[in-house]
Amino acid sequence: MARAAHPGVGTNPRAVAADACRASDSSAFSFAAARAEDDAGIRQLLRESTMPGAIALSFEREPNFFAAADAEGGQHQTMVCRDAAGTIIGVATRVVRETFLQGAPSRTGYLAQLRLAPAHLGSFHLVTRGFRLLKQWHEHDACTRVYLTSILDSNRPARRLLESGRRGIPTYRPLDRFETSILSRARIRPPNGVTIRNATPGEEPTLASFLNACNVAHSFAPLCSAERLRTQSQFGLTMDRFLIAERAGTIIACAALWDVRAFKQCVVRGYAPWLRTLRPAINVIGRTLGRPLLPAVGHPLALQYLSQAACAPGHEDAFAALLSKACACCAGEGCSLVTGFAARHPLAPVASRFPRRTLASTLYAVCWPDGDEQASRLAGAPIHTEVALL
Repeated sequence: MARAAHPGVGTNPRAVAADACRASDSSAFSFAAARAEDDAGIRQLLRESTMPGAIALSFEREPNFFAAADAEGGQHQTMVCRDAAGTIIGVATRVVRETFLQGAPSRTGYLAQLRLAPAHLGSFHLVTRGFRLLKQWHEHDACTRVYLTSILDSNRPARRLLESGRRGIPTYRPLDRFETSILSRARIRPPNGVTIRNATPGEEPTLASFLNACNVAHSFAPLCSAERLRTQSQFGLTMDRFLIAERAGTIIACAALWDVRAFKQCVVRGYAPWLRTLRPAINVIGRTLGRPLLPAVGHPLALQYLSQAACAPGHEDAFAALLSKACACCAGEGCSLVTGFAARHPLAPVASRFPRRTLASTLYAVCWPDGDEQASRLAGAPIHTEVALL
């Protein structure tokens, strides 16, 4: 998932901040729109931006950063920051997508992949210069007024900085808690009269209509179309990856299994000493129980994402059975299933029925002054966003 100004691993934060502030006082750093030839430098920075923990992870875009943007859809603009030697030491992406906002179709933004190289994480000057360019892009096309972003709750330095209201930083308004979960299997049978099946080619218009009917009540939820569903098939989200729950021939819930590893990966960069020691035994047990294994350092986790999840009101039990089948499908393919819902989303309690490991983050409405009124109206609003796109 996207993280803003993620803290470095094994560093002294005060020393890093002092050194970076002195370095960024010079005019040696430049900011510009990313070019095709920047691909290798951006991917190198993503590999080096590691989330610490018992399993240290990096969120990568291999083999081509820009191909991942095509898969995610929307209007993408990526900014890079270079040092005096021309090395890319910072990146940020601005995305504008067709979504719902307070019950109506609207173009909304998403700020993603805010990264600074570990040696520069304490540089407030670089952060504000980066936001200055993002603001210029925002004002130039004027196609949206409000943005969504997600920051891990464990990333306290980024949260303190971005919530500080300091000059040069747009307003960050907390909207809701967001839980990304890796689910374990749970046997849940469909309610009487409910059947679960795979979608078939040609059902794109019906699915798009159902998804929009469910998403309209949730701000930032994607505005779906049959054409968009067909386009995503070239990135692995084919109709046979959709599960549909029906009652009397009517769709009451749906979701898709999206394996994004062809263009987007969650890569293991290290294990805590105790976990490194136990990993062989854990994998032996995992093989016996049919559970995904802990990969070697440098390899991606075997994950698939629950995408295009929707449920008609009152049919949450049917969605739970659909989710159970999705977990079983993933396990059969040697993967774990990742779900993500905002706390106020009606499907969040359904995911909580399953044994799971959860990563908590906060969703924010981000705006410059022209979007302040619109962002303020989102307080308490139900939010939905695709976990595969964070």
